[in-house]
Amino acid sequence: DDNITHIRNVTITGTVEVNSSLQLYVDQGGGPVLMDTISEQYIATGNWSYTFSLGQLAEGANQITVIATDMADNVSAASSALTVTLDTTMAQPGLPDLAAESDTGDTGNDEVTSDETPTFSGIADPDTHVTIRVDGEPIHTVDAGAAGAWTYTFAQGEIQTGVHQIDVVAVDVAGNTSVPSDDLTIWLNV
Repeated sequence: DDNITHIRNVTITGTVEVNSSLQLYVDQGGGPVLMDTISEQYIATGNWSYTFSLGQLAEGANQITVIATDMADNVSAASSALTVTLDTTMAQPGLPDLAAESDTGDTGNDEVTSDETPTFSGIADPDTHVTIRVDGEPIHTVDAGAAGAWTYTFAQGEIQTGVHQIDVVAVDVAGNTSVPSDDLTIWLNV
């Protein structure tokens, strides 16, 4: 589990000595800050959970630690940090581009092709899943690389003769979905 999420009120769980209380700390880069105390009435079984309220976790890395206090007032050392990365943003992918070798029209950039298996490329957020769409309908999903570059070659029959709108939608590892890219209008003239 990569602990990357787009859910602002994420729930974490753990175990502790029975009838202990916990102090939960979050470090967002400026040192640990006490977020809440979980009392023994909630962890009489030794199992605990905590659901963050909106605003308690910041965009980016959040180092979460707990300190337990047992019934005899013995205080534990801080737990190992659990890093939860909150990622709630996603950029719009760039305009898809018909590859020069697929653009067979009068000029090399007129978006006219007689290639029945045209190749498109573009840029999205790095390491995202990019869904190529024709006239708003999903056709295929590819992975953008570490620099955000992606390429897709249509299989025979995936795109029919005529004028079409090509766009892409990206989804990142946190589950954020982008707005669609701008449309690229192409003419497949077979």
